[in-house]
Amino acid sequence: MDEGYKTLSARNLVLFGDTHWHDGDDYSGWHRNSPLTSWSYVGAFRLGSAELSTARSVTIIYYTLFLMLFAVAMRKRYSPGTLAGGVAVLSGCAALFFFSRLALIEAPMILLLYGWVFALARMKEKAYLMPLLSALLVGVALAQGVKLSALVYLIPVIVAMFSSLIFGNGFRTSARVNLFGLVAVVGVGIVLYLERDVWIKRIDLGPLGYLANVLDNPLIGFAPFLFLIGWVCASHLLLGDFRATVSSPYRLALVSMVLGGTLLMGVFEYNPPRYYVPLLPAYVLIGCEWLSAKGWRVRWFPSSRFGAGAAVLLLAVSAFSVAQVANVFLLKTLPLAIGQEPGLGNSVMLKVFFPLSLCFAGCAWWGRDRWVNGRRIAGVVLVAAVFLPVHSVVRIGSFVSEPEFDGRSTRSLLENAVPEGKSVIGDWAPFFALGTQVRAMYMSDLFNTADRLPVLRPDYFLFSDREVSRQSLEVIRGLEGVDLGEPIFESTYNNTQVVLYPLLYSN
Repeated sequence: MDEGYKTLSARNLVLFGDTHWHDGDDYSGWHRNSPLTSWSYVGAFRLGSAELSTARSVTIIYYTLFLMLFAVAMRKRYSPGTLAGGVAVLSGCAALFFFSRLALIEAPMILLLYGWVFALARMKEKAYLMPLLSALLVGVALAQGVKLSALVYLIPVIVAMFSSLIFGNGFRTSARVNLFGLVAVVGVGIVLYLERDVWIKRIDLGPLGYLANVLDNPLIGFAPFLFLIGWVCASHLLLGDFRATVSSPYRLALVSMVLGGTLLMGVFEYNPPRYYVPLLPAYVLIGCEWLSAKGWRVRWFPSSRFGAGAAVLLLAVSAFSVAQVANVFLLKTLPLAIGQEPGLGNSVMLKVFFPLSLCFAGCAWWGRDRWVNGRRIAGVVLVAAVFLPVHSVVRIGSFVSEPEFDGRSTRSLLENAVPEGKSVIGDWAPFFALGTQVRAMYMSDLFNTADRLPVLRPDYFLFSDREVSRQSLEVIRGLEGVDLGEPIFESTYNNTQVVLYPLLYSN
């Protein structure tokens, strides 16, 4: 459970005086890897108490500051109606509503990342060097102060700005600019090399796997209509108003994050929804930018062959996304037995509907003068904008009304079952230990693995019916000198069984 192990170091520091209360604990935690976030949790725990609601309040504060910054910084660029709409979507979109209330690292990253993006809006048009320099500085600062994954969101921006620097001057660059570009590339390369153990293990995909990741990314599942709005508006502004887009550092950054960031995320085999959260504000902001630029008056297809090829690919992804949304919200709700699960599976969607989407995009390009124009693109955006609040209200209402996300009962059972001074280990143990005095240790397939129990000697194992915990349970049952006692309690959290076992040691 992310909220547990992301706040574990701060909780240990406040309650037990150190980030690790056990010398054998090999989980590094986030105190060193994300000092800004971790010290924020430490301050909040010391002012209040080391519980889940306190940790979540830190996220809420960061995200509220982001909303206030957007309203203040962009009041001169956008009309009052556009600005109010942007604030409404940023605060009311279901995905952002959920993640802005969880104790995760993404909210501080959003505040700092988009604080820089808003500063770009005040830079001069065709000012290429300073935006690029600032992007590199912000990238290094966020990677070291918040999370290394910040580079994933900034690399497309850096590449786009560096390309604008070169192409914007017609390749007539000075020796100073060339030297700066070389230093920038080497600098980013050094950071990626030093942190290679963190990111390289997450890349294990072939070409087909990458295509599947891009087309079936989590955004289509948890923010489908916002994805359509952002993707279509970014594609439209890039291809239909190319010069204005690359001339504006602010607009170029948003387009790069929406298109390039989403495409780059497809490289990672493990890419849960939270990885995409820092991109979501860009999807909202590019919609605001499209309205401000009167996108319905902008033509869709450029005349160059390169631009036409890019247009076909971007439009194909848009068409496939519409098919994915229809599959999720229509076919999967029909009372039809189609395979093991309702709706069409990923294999059928990729093998059938992506080629159809490419054909559709090709036909749209061939008949672009008659079939595709700014007003019809505006129609797509309008339809998605109508469904966006409906989808958000339904999702938020379902979340608020469902009791399976309430962990207070399990937390109370754990607190009553574990005597003072005793310890518990498990992948969900740090989460349920929040708000108690229980000493918790994080277990996964990488840290404090089950085969190290004879060294760590925790008193209890908290089992959660998930793959990692099931594997740990099997290993524990085969360990010599370690026995599982009878379950002390059984509970349920988010439709997942949670069981507390005592650990018995023979020596």
